[in-house]
Amino acid sequence: MKARLRWFVCWKKISSPQRCNRGVRNKDFISLGSVPVEMRSFFFQKKDEDNSVMGESNMNRKEISAGGVVYRTGEDGKLQIQLIVDRYGKTTLAKGKMEDGETVEQTALREILEETGMAGRIVEPVDIIAYTYQHAELGPVDKEVHYYLVEAESGDLQPQIEEIKGVDWYTPEEAWSRQQQSGYDNNDDILRVALNKLGINV
Repeated sequence: MKARLRWFVCWKKISSPQRCNRGVRNKDFISLGSVPVEMRSFFFQKKDEDNSVMGESNMNRKEISAGGVVYRTGEDGKLQIQLIVDRYGKTTLAKGKMEDGETVEQTALREILEETGMAGRIVEPVDIIAYTYQHAELGPVDKEVHYYLVEAESGDLQPQIEEIKGVDWYTPEEAWSRQQQSGYDNNDDILRVALNKLGINV
């Protein structure tokens, strides 16, 4: 019997997007890390047993956000990591939803600037978190959050009080400790990978 090509979204942290950047027969999952944003609606389509794509009415709403692990070298020459406190009192990273006409990279830099007052440059991607959440009105929403390693270049640290409660700089050790104590679990690997890229092992 001829193998059917079936696509599923990998609802877990995408650690190696380069390994599955195109469709492969007889694979259960595909990473979205190397798929252009405008093409992703195809990969969210689950095919039924007859290999036909489910109708549009059965597809979840899509949402893309982006943000970053922001760092700088302090006046003492030591590395500092930026963390924010969100409206719920949790330690986290600056991020937000993509707006029309933006790339994910532009979204990340804009959200960091708006939420923290710091302008920066993207050094390299860190990772992508993909998951589904339940919206009160829209139902299930398939969400991607793209994280980048971002070097702060200018600006004054200033929290966007409409969105977050606070923002500050920490040593890498302090940042990791705060993440462990009061951060979101799915940010553990994001911060760990970013720190590793900066030469810090945690």
